Amino acid sequence: MFASSAPVVASSAPVMTPPAPLSPPTTSSGEVLAQKNLQLRPVTDVTPAPAPPVNQTAQPAYRLPPQQSTAALAAMPEPMTLATRSGIDLGAQISYYRYRTPTSGITLSGPRYGGTLTGTENLGQGVFVTADGGYAIGWPDYKGNGDLDNLRDYTWDARALIGKDFVFENFAVSPYTGFAYRYRNDAHGTSNSGVAVPERENEIFYAPVGIHPRVPINDNARLTSTLEYDFVASGLQTTHLSGGDPTVHNEESGFGFHVDLMYETPYWSIGPYGSYWSLNTSNAKTYHSPSSTCGSTTCSFTETYNHTIEGGVQFKVHFF
Repeated sequence: MFASSAPVVASSAPVMTPPAPLSPPTTSSGEVLAQKNLQLRPVTDVTPAPAPPVNQTAQPAYRLPPQQSTAALAAMPEPMTLATRSGIDLGAQISYYRYRTPTSGITLSGPRYGGTLTGTENLGQGVFVTADGGYAIGWPDYKGNGDLDNLRDYTWDARALIGKDFVFENFAVSPYTGFAYRYRNDAHGTSNSGVAVPERENEIFYAPVGIHPRVPINDNARLTSTLEYDFVASGLQTTHLSGGDPTVHNEESGFGFHVDLMYETPYWSIGPYGSYWSLNTSNAKTYHSPSSTCGSTTCSFTETYNHTIEGGVQFKVHFF
């Protein structure tokens, strides 16, 4: 038996060692962080979402506002600008009224109640036209040749005006002019001293010349004022004398003023107002007196200088 003489050769091939197992993640203090049990699973069943039916359409995320009818749009108020607005204004007034003839000391004074109706149309380019009318009645007390309470007195007037707006950034002015007629009537009676108080009618044709300044308050309100001078073009005084004496007519001249300050909204307005009338002494009128009430068969009658002051508050409703 012979022993093998072949030399033993050491292998120089590198030895492959298995990788070390990954250690779980730790925090800076060495604590082991818990890991979620995440497992990857093969996708074996994928069912697509059902498609919407063919006859179904997607709805928008918003709805359009309903369309307003032409009548509804016409009934909406105009924006509260500084320009003259079109429409109709129906108003009510309450005031205190005082008529006086300084030479004779005769006065009529007391409350009055009235109404107004105004229609305005804006023609464009700032031009507007206005037609208005008013009626007022009261039962003032008469003092002069004795006293007489609750003597009926009423007035009505009608006006046609044209004007133009000049609108600036924070204010506007609207000058205007036109033609007007005013009628006033005092009832007759007998004072407590037995003196007959005749019925009198006063008619005036006059030309108003005025201006409307306006300033805004907010988006829905503004202040509008009126400053007006009234030039009396022609006047006629009719006095129904008692005792069978004939009616006497006298011509008059004079002037008037009108002012107001209105708080206006798209639907209504309210504010104070005032007016003043001054009528000069009329021409002397000679007439024949059958009853000789003046002490002669031929008499002369003159309507003396007189003035009227009125002040109160008015409320108006605006229609479009």
